[in-house]
Amino acid sequence: MKRLFVAASLVAVGLGAWIGSSGTGTTQPRMATVSAKSLASRGIALVLPQGAARISRARADAAALRQFEGTVRETVLATVVSPNGPVLDGCLCWVVSIRPANPKSFIGHGESQKPIVEYLLVFVDARTGRFVYGAEANSVAAPG
Repeated sequence: MKRLFVAASLVAVGLGAWIGSSGTGTTQPRMATVSAKSLASRGIALVLPQGAARISRARADAAALRQFEGTVRETVLATVVSPNGPVLDGCLCWVVSIRPANPKSFIGHGESQKPIVEYLLVFVDARTGRFVYGAEANSVAAPG
């Protein structure tokens, strides 16, 4: 009887580990084009999506591009944690990184010239498809 209990316990633990490692897993959403440090400097963190998106990634991209002209660099589904930004805090969002079509102006001279606005970060509500928030960034930080 004791062996049966031990065997059943091991199967349950193994099944729990397998379930935990499949599907969405436990890895926090990461953006390849925007570092966690850059987001944190704005008081924003991305955590695992809480719930399911009702709109597609393509529809979110289209909503973001209606707000800002440019090229989508990356789109990630996440729940946004932003205690100082009540509009975003707790929102299940598609987070869209956009390379702007026309940066506002440039810094530097010659070949070292860089646009002041290198990318835009747009948050689209994943349940309604509405634009929630947009921010400009002046440097592309390495993923962190």
